Amino acid sequence: MKTKNLALAGLFIAIMLILGYIEKLMNLGLGFGIKLGLSNSVLLLCLYWFSFPMTLVLMLAKVLLTSLLFGGANPTAFSLSFAGGALSLIGMALMVNVVKDVSPITAGVVGGVLHNIGQMAVAVLVWNYPLIFFQIALLVVVGGFMGGITGSIVLRMKHLLPYERRKQLGFITKPDAPGT
Repeated sequence: MKTKNLALAGLFIAIMLILGYIEKLMNLGLGFGIKLGLSNSVLLLCLYWFSFPMTLVLMLAKVLLTSLLFGGANPTAFSLSFAGGALSLIGMALMVNVVKDVSPITAGVVGGVLHNIGQMAVAVLVWNYPLIFFQIALLVVVGGFMGGITGSIVLRMKHLLPYERRKQLGFITKPDAPGT
């Protein structure tokens, strides 16, 4: 079982990197900090699939590898990505593991909003640019919308979770055959 989880973790990191690269190529042109956040859907799925510590390791690996591969090892890019990812993961983990009975869509919205708030907090500290706060309103709305999309993707992929985990999370409410 440990080997299977390790292989899945590697696969999830690879998928997050590929999605992050695709987002970088897409460049929506909507302004600073606005992107789809598709790789966060994989991170949210990992939060449902694995424990919080394992998902935290995957988030750290994603941030580090993304920074090295696509950010030119820029410490500012790493700081922005790490702050957003950490705050987002904490918020989603609280929704999934503490609040419970929360839809992946709600967890995704919370994660999207907190991701942007974390990044903006670092941007203010790094650039000492108070006008960035005017972008927060836009980024909170966009983060919530994109987080909703992220959660919707995970909701549609919940059948991929192991049966016992789906049952534990309340995705299965009636008796089902263990193979479903």
